[in-house]
Amino acid sequence: MTVDAGTAPLQQTATGPTGRSVGRAARGPVLIALGVAVVALLVSLTVTTQRSGRLDPRAYDPDGSHALAALLGNQGAAVTVIETVEQVRPGSTVVVPFPERLTTAELRRLAPSPLLLVGADNAALRALGDPVEAQGDSLDEVREPACDLPAAARAGRVRLGGPGYTATGGVASTGCYASGGRAGLLLLPTRRHLLLASGTLLTNDALDEQG
Repeated sequence: MTVDAGTAPLQQTATGPTGRSVGRAARGPVLIALGVAVVALLVSLTVTTQRSGRLDPRAYDPDGSHALAALLGNQGAAVTVIETVEQVRPGSTVVVPFPERLTTAELRRLAPSPLLLVGADNAALRALGDPVEAQGDSLDEVREPACDLPAAARAGRVRLGGPGYTATGGVASTGCYASGGRAGLLLLPTRRHLLLASGTLLTNDALDEQG
């Protein structure tokens, strides 16, 4: 994993994922399948000065995502942490864990890039120009993929909550892990955008649960 030059390396602590838990996660292919199939280079975008915390690939605490970064690295998907949109390299896929923290101008600048957006609301979707509606905020529940996306079919069921997504205007899309008729994971292939309703399943604590 490459960390932005201005950040100090995070030290491992006893709260980090164990070899056993990472091994279990490796046997559950959902995020590896999605990551490798959809992203060639995974870049985590944050706009906070924190060196650890929720969905931070440098963080070993339960809400961090170091275990996922390590597994993706093992699959050949390099992980780089960046803190501004100006640091996005051409051709990189950008994981945006908190779209609501970015300005409209920043989201518009990111829009041409391949994106994985976590919990994007309607304001973020409008800024990106994605013809999608976000509705509701469901509790975490175990869901079946119920779609023809190969990565999701391989993974099987996952625990997922958050908003539900519906593509509008006849745009090509594939929706998986639906609840109430709205997708928890929505792929817009022509936009190269993947919407994930919640980042809980990306965390160290939940990575080895379900698919």
